[in-house]
Amino acid sequence: MIEDKAVTEREARQAVPSGAAAVLVVDDHRAAAEGLAELLRAEGYETYVAFDVDAGLKILEGETVDVVIADMVIPGMDGLDFLMMAHDRWPAVPFVILTGYGTIETAVEATRRGAYEYLTKPIDPSVSAASSKKPSRGASSSSRTSSSKPACTKNIRSTAS
Repeated sequence: MIEDKAVTEREARQAVPSGAAAVLVVDDHRAAAEGLAELLRAEGYETYVAFDVDAGLKILEGETVDVVIADMVIPGMDGLDFLMMAHDRWPAVPFVILTGYGTIETAVEATRRGAYEYLTKPIDPSVSAASSKKPSRGASSSSRTSSSKPACTKNIRSTAS
């Protein structure tokens, strides 16, 4: 499993029933990362949590991840550089960039670099984010149309409103 002093096995993987889509949350703010992971688990997703780029890369290397949700500012490199590095190695895995300092320019840059979605914090966990259809495990490896979006990004958008 994942071995990193910043991420214990319990913190890295929070399981839900088998077949659930897996979401990796990368954020150096522990409370934000764990809160988002908890929200996603409540919606039926399997979650992995990393608090820096190195731990996030280790999870991507060792686990099947269907979506990555990364903060714009994380130790090791910025979220856009992490996006580009990971996207080169795992091009089928959609990336969602989260930021507390959103601007139109950074949203455009994130999209230009391949982000599936660009959302601003805080994400409001008190808003229900019911999803009618959950992606299945390994869904990121299937072919996608340009208009398809992972269901969890729709859920996050509805809670961020």
